Amino acid sequence: MINKDLSYVRVGRGLGEFPADNESKMFVVANGFQEYELSQFEYTVWEQIHRFETLAAWESAILQKVKNIPNFDFSKIVRRLIERNLIMPWSFSDMQDKNLINLQVTRYGYAHGLINEEYLIGDSNANKTFVFTKDQYDVWNAAAGKVMLLEVIDTLMDQRGINFETAISLFNIHGLKLYKLTLWGLEYVNADQLEVQA
Repeated sequence: MINKDLSYVRVGRGLGEFPADNESKMFVVANGFQEYELSQFEYTVWEQIHRFETLAAWESAILQKVKNIPNFDFSKIVRRLIERNLIMPWSFSDMQDKNLINLQVTRYGYAHGLINEEYLIGDSNANKTFVFTKDQYDVWNAAAGKVMLLEVIDTLMDQRGINFETAISLFNIHGLKLYKLTLWGLEYVNADQLEVQA
């Protein structure tokens, strides 16, 4: 069952349009060790899903645009993207969550540090500087380089001396914001595959 009241995020890297054998356009998303071919519409759903607070809000916006297309099934597209680990809800509650275990985060931006009692993060791609609270800064900083999401929570627990429940709460709230600001990128990399390649 798909919970449409949650925020969903896209997972993977968009590689854009590739030549197709037929007249329809084909788009590719790389995710971990896989590449997936998507239709132009699927790619648009994948690319824009993070801009909406909930999946229900995104579905409502899409349905307004495609109301003249007969038999359109938004849920089918969403299920297909979920099955391929290309989108996921941003909601974690325990250490056994498969997304928490298998998602790798890449931290973007650079730290200016604490300046005039404000934690500042720069984003060279957007040429912006973000002002963060200590909690937001600590969550961003815990994702040093490319690490699994569970490692980010472990780092938060170690650095701040907090329990899992507090760390996962901070992570759920601030991690989503970091993702939406494009200061974090996500890829689904099965943890077992990483161990085999190491």
